[in-house]
Amino acid sequence: MSYEEPKIPENRAKIVFILDRDSKQIPLIKNASMDLYIEKNINVSVLGYSDHNDLNESLKGMDLGEYSVIFLYMIGYPAQDVLKDYLLPLKDRVKIVGLAFTDVHNITNVNISSPEYRNISDYWNYGGIENYKRLMIFLGVKLCGIDISSFGLSEIPPPVEIPPYGIYHPRAKGYGYAGMGIFLSNDDYMAWYVQTGWKKDAPVVGIHYYYVNDPSTYPVIDALILKLEELGANVIFSSFTSKDPRSTEWLTGKTDALITLTSFRLWSHREEKGIEYLQNLNVTPIKAIMEYYYNVSEWKNASGLNPSSIAWQIALPELDGLTEFIIVGAKNETTKDYEPIDYQIEWLAKRAIKWAELHRKQNSEKKIAIIYYNHGGGKDNIGASYLDVPASL
Repeated sequence: MSYEEPKIPENRAKIVFILDRDSKQIPLIKNASMDLYIEKNINVSVLGYSDHNDLNESLKGMDLGEYSVIFLYMIGYPAQDVLKDYLLPLKDRVKIVGLAFTDVHNITNVNISSPEYRNISDYWNYGGIENYKRLMIFLGVKLCGIDISSFGLSEIPPPVEIPPYGIYHPRAKGYGYAGMGIFLSNDDYMAWYVQTGWKKDAPVVGIHYYYVNDPSTYPVIDALILKLEELGANVIFSSFTSKDPRSTEWLTGKTDALITLTSFRLWSHREEKGIEYLQNLNVTPIKAIMEYYYNVSEWKNASGLNPSSIAWQIALPELDGLTEFIIVGAKNETTKDYEPIDYQIEWLAKRAIKWAELHRKQNSEKKIAIIYYNHGGGKDNIGASYLDVPASL
């Protein structure tokens, strides 16, 4: 018996998302748009661009007037200069949503701060496939005039709140906030951890990243946490950003070494606060690197990090005293998630545990090696000019 392929209705509402082609949201949007109800009612497309020239070339082949909704995300000034010529003539008949940028040319016409539309920001910022499905339903009903019953629902589903701050563990899925593996207090995390794998007297390694609700980083973060545990350490992974009022509380007094996945300075615009935090933490701060510009194959074939990464992944973190710069992941070209580099993660985990064990030793048990460079002989020798350098050291 043969069946006919279901036909996608003609004259569906059309929504296009315009954003940087490296945005982690792109694969999630595409996945969400394949929901049967959404696909039946809305033709969702994505325009990802590399720069304003690329954007202009792409727009030349599109009729933006065919779309019911144009959704713009994080549009820089040069790209806005391009878009204004295409969008300003459409403002009276197309809904144009803008998120996460300053609209210098007034090209948008949907006020996402108003009570009617403020859920748009929440759907987007909480992220994930489910929230993007709900965003598309919201846009379809509110901005395209589609009846909610067409999606098999009686009302527009609200955003699924995913807390950005707290403590996360990959083995805690089914526990914590809404079963997401995210804990909103140290006590809640430890209550779970003590029952599920906490090792008494083992060193504790803390890990930082800006947020605990960013699935694009989970492949690397999960691999790092599990490798540290496999090698005998306890782990606390927490959020760290100036937006999180508890950033400096999650790990202070609880860890023997720190791995941070954040970039730039620890505390933007108040750099002294980041340094003060590390001084109070009083453990070795190690910088793990997730390469933004290269995928794993490109990194292996290159002679190091992409040059654009060096300033914000190495030079600026060094000013806070971070050390042991080790790459642990790079962008997956298809999914835009960070892909773990297993042998690098193992190397970093071993280094972190050694630093943690050293932290636990009494000063009387520690040994110090001083290494100096001695080039050639004669006047260039480090012991020249009657200097007794080795003894002085």
